Amino acid sequence: MDKTERKQLIDKLEEDESFLSRYRCYSRVDKKKAWKQFCQQTRIPFYLRISRRQWIRYAALWILPIGMITALSLYRILPEEPALFYVEGMMSRIQNEATLTLADGTVVSLDSAANGLSLQQQTAEVMIASSQIKYQQASHKTQQTEYNTLSTNTDRKYDIVLEDGTHVYLNASSRLTYPLVFPADKRVVRLEGEAYFEIAKDARRPFFVETDRLKVQQYGTSFNLRNYRESPVEVVLIEGSVEVHTSGKHHMLKPGQLASYNAQGDTLRVQDVNTALYTAWHTGQVTFNECPLRDIVKVLSQWYSIQIEFADGQIEQELFTGRISRQENLLNILESLECTQDMSFAVKEGRIIISKRLKHE
Repeated sequence: MDKTERKQLIDKLEEDESFLSRYRCYSRVDKKKAWKQFCQQTRIPFYLRISRRQWIRYAALWILPIGMITALSLYRILPEEPALFYVEGMMSRIQNEATLTLADGTVVSLDSAANGLSLQQQTAEVMIASSQIKYQQASHKTQQTEYNTLSTNTDRKYDIVLEDGTHVYLNASSRLTYPLVFPADKRVVRLEGEAYFEIAKDARRPFFVETDRLKVQQYGTSFNLRNYRESPVEVVLIEGSVEVHTSGKHHMLKPGQLASYNAQGDTLRVQDVNTALYTAWHTGQVTFNECPLRDIVKVLSQWYSIQIEFADGQIEQELFTGRISRQENLLNILESLECTQDMSFAVKEGRIIISKRLKHE
């Protein structure tokens, strides 16, 4: 290629906004650091062959934890900046309050008790500190059963240790009702919303989680239960075994399985899943392998409490491999996704719309 041809090529590329956008994204990446991190995280054998397009798609998301998206945040197409800053401001105004309703009806603001608070109830002592509630049985025993209710608002999670040692992580917009002290024959709590359970083992007392649509029974295990009204009930088993009870039906789950119950059709579907996608709200990160973009977007929507939609159904089928952390800024994550595919995003009426990037963009 002579000088004239090179100049013509450069001029043509400089007129292509799509190329310039990608060039600015990639030019800010520390290539040596990115490649080192990529190799460490993926441990890809030297003989494994992947295309350049696959490498870009894989590497871009593995780079997220080491600062690629921090660099990407420096660049943004000017016409979209006001809308993006609007989203950031909108998200910061989300209410974060969590409350504890005691057996006598008293409501305690947990945010105001963040520095530490101890409550003495009739059957147990309650200790509140730094986003966690912990129960201990009172020294004196009584036959009376008292119930407390832990409630979280939008974008607020809370951690609770029940009297038997069971650990419950309550997600946003959720409610857990439970006895201060469990009786001798069984342990029963009631859930609205979503929670991750780590059940203390007790062969004599099975543990039940009840919802308005199904009941889950286990003896000592880890699982996630999602029970929001607008969607089917989902039970994902991480470790151990659980039995899901619906109207006249029951099914024993194995680790790595999802049970999804649709009350309208009274159908219970069981399938193998990537459990990380269902526990990402709790763990704060998700690792995925050739995962459809629609599933990744579902996690982002839950993390950041914002509605994300696709303008093009074909885009949501695109597959990605990588890892994303909850600590990253949503806008930076979306920008990195833009760099790996021919897609763009915009903000409309408080929603994020992902669409196919036009050739002239």
